[in-house]
Amino acid sequence: MRCAITFAAILVVTPVSLGQVVTITKIADTSTIAPNGSAYTAFGLFPSMDSGTAAFHGTSAGVQGIYSGNGGAISTLVAPSSAIPNGTGNFTSLNVNFRYDGGTVVFVGSGTAPTQSGVYTATGGVITRTADLNTAIPSGTGNYTSFSPFPSVSGSSVTYTGGGSSSQTGVYSTATGSLGVVADLNAAAPGATGNFTGFGSNPSVGGTTSVFRGSSILGTNTGIYQRTGGGAVSVVADINTPIPGGGGINFGSPFFEPTISGSNVSFINGNAVYARIGGVLTTIANTATPAPNGTGNFTAITAYAPISGSSVAFIGRSSGTNKGIYLFSGGQLYTLVDNTTGMLDGRPLGATPFFFGPHGISGNQFAFGVAFSTGGNGIYMATFTPVPEPSALILMGTGLVLTIRRRRIRRG
Repeated sequence: MRCAITFAAILVVTPVSLGQVVTITKIADTSTIAPNGSAYTAFGLFPSMDSGTAAFHGTSAGVQGIYSGNGGAISTLVAPSSAIPNGTGNFTSLNVNFRYDGGTVVFVGSGTAPTQSGVYTATGGVITRTADLNTAIPSGTGNYTSFSPFPSVSGSSVTYTGGGSSSQTGVYSTATGSLGVVADLNAAAPGATGNFTGFGSNPSVGGTTSVFRGSSILGTNTGIYQRTGGGAVSVVADINTPIPGGGGINFGSPFFEPTISGSNVSFINGNAVYARIGGVLTTIANTATPAPNGTGNFTAITAYAPISGSSVAFIGRSSGTNKGIYLFSGGQLYTLVDNTTGMLDGRPLGATPFFFGPHGISGNQFAFGVAFSTGGNGIYMATFTPVPEPSALILMGTGLVLTIRRRRIRRG
């Protein structure tokens, strides 16, 4: 079934039984005036979504900030040139990779007077240090010398990858109530020989459970692991784990960064999306899976597959130059948005039209970025509603509405 795309303030839709409604809301673009009074000139690649609000990294008047919105006024989460807590001077750089959860944003920021870098959280305009270059490495020697730009937050738990001198690196978290080690180079890699030899740059935390990518002497990117509070490190999937539905073949390298929601974990391995949902490892999509927009099987899948509850989203490519953002929800595979029309918000899409981060999904809503071929880009939010049976839906609103009716692909 081809999609029906309509832009309107009031839209009446009569979907078929195998349908869906997706509402696209513009959060900000390069014509939007930032709270500092100047138009945005650039956006970070990894917007974050939480409870109806999209958070994004934006640059205006040459300075960086972290902002949020839901289609109305823009709010400031981290103001440009904010004072560095427990430091000297102001932030000169806010990394574009961050997570927004429960009103709190976690980010890596840096300054130059003197050289400073650290992991910080901001809640209600108050910025707090989690760790910086003056922080002693837990169970290590000396202080941190670097931080991965991809920290994660869930409630009061912050998890990140950091390093120090003497070849020290590890995944660290406040999930036990104080800063401690999730896993480092002194930790045995479960199911492998010897200790971990390296870690991914983007761990994820849900509640008190941290998930991360780790390697050991068996090879690179050898698995996805988790640790809850002060418990033992365990395997989510590694190169000794059979691929679900793979006829007894085990996972190979590379594994890409995982995300967690509750006890459910999602990740990409090779050119396929997997998730452990309800304790069962499941194949979400691979190159044998038809794209639900009717453009053939998937040919490529990107490195992030964020999860919320049991719903997983990812960017995929199918036959030719077709690219889109897809959602696995309720055992079905849907299209959130794609480039089959070549347009969005009345503008032509670029060759690589969509970008998003590891925490871009929250419930039935998704934050993503769009690049246009005419220049400029923007941050958008998709709200997804499945249509299980024939009905008449009336959508009312004042913003941009994109309604898509497509066939669904049932995954076994």
